[in-house]
Amino acid sequence: MNSTSSFSFNRWLRAVQRWMASPALHGEAHLKGRVDLLNLIILISLAITSLSILAILLGNNVRTRTLVIVVLWLIVLLQSWHLLRSGNLDLVELILTIVFFIAITAANISQGSIRSTTTSIYVLWVALVVTLYRLPGLVIGTCISSLTVLGLIWAENARLLPQPDLSVGVRPWIILTGLFALNAGLAYYTNQITRRALASAENEIEHRKLSDEALRISEKRHRLLADNARDVIWTMELDGTISYVSPSVELVRGFTPAEAMQQTMEEILTPDSLV
Repeated sequence: MNSTSSFSFNRWLRAVQRWMASPALHGEAHLKGRVDLLNLIILISLAITSLSILAILLGNNVRTRTLVIVVLWLIVLLQSWHLLRSGNLDLVELILTIVFFIAITAANISQGSIRSTTTSIYVLWVALVVTLYRLPGLVIGTCISSLTVLGLIWAENARLLPQPDLSVGVRPWIILTGLFALNAGLAYYTNQITRRALASAENEIEHRKLSDEALRISEKRHRLLADNARDVIWTMELDGTISYVSPSVELVRGFTPAEAMQQTMEEILTPDSLV
């Protein structure tokens, strides 16, 4: 490969990396993890959806309604990708959650049977909802997907769904591969978040250790200065009790520090000896 071709390839690669990179929202650094997650979900979903459209077009039995559903979902993903770069994170999460569920259910109805691989995408949807909404997402996502599948079973047995197409081709392979890829992506994201949290906690602990050590050294220095001062130095707690009196109090008032701590401040020091 000559230098010109290498330069063109590297420039193309950098352009792709910039396109795939998470958007940097101005003044919103604390939202980086959330943005990274949504960007990852959208990119993987775009790849899966594009391959699904290709598989449908190459299949022997092209169902128009299925193709329409997948194309509409592709448009939704592109719009979500645009909204993400505009900083509308809440709207993107809502679209991915609700529209994705509707698209899966519509695709299952179009297939005419829960025996198709499209049904397995509910697993992906639940993983998405859990990642976005944590424990509430786990409960709600599981219940909704379970009830939906139950409803599809009833509709299929009641012959309310179209004639099922259970032919095996490239599309099931793409759907399952996408399922593996997005679940792996979510697992990778979760692992990265955990690692960053652990690293942050370790840094915080180390910082606190250094701060405590610096405080102890500072206290020792102040104590040394107080112990060797000519003037009487004392510390008093909020409740008025004396917690420390410097040794010079014995020269000024004749009390040892231990005895002085049992006295009131007026009994220990004369006004002209206060520091």
